[in-house]
Amino acid sequence: TGGKIISVGGGAILDPQNYQRLQQLGMLVYLEARKDVLKKRMLTSVIPSYLDAEDFDGSFEKMYLERRPIYES
Repeated sequence: TGGKIISVGGGAILDPQNYQRLQQLGMLVYLEARKDVLKKRMLTSVIPSYLDAEDFDGSFEKMYLERRPIYES
C-alpha cells in the first residue's frame, strides 16, 4: 500500500502512549517554526484554553519551553 501522512495537533505527542503509537506507525517528522511565527498564529484566533489569556506571553513561553525538547526528540 502507499504511504500515508497523519497530521496531529501539537499536544498529541505529549501523551507517551500517543507518541509510542505514532512511532510504531512510521516515521515522525517535526515541522519546526520560529517562536514568533507560532505566537502570531495563536493570536490570530481564539486563544487556546491551555494558555492563560491574562498572561498570554508567560503561558506561551512556558508551553514553548516544555514542548520543544519533546518535539525535537
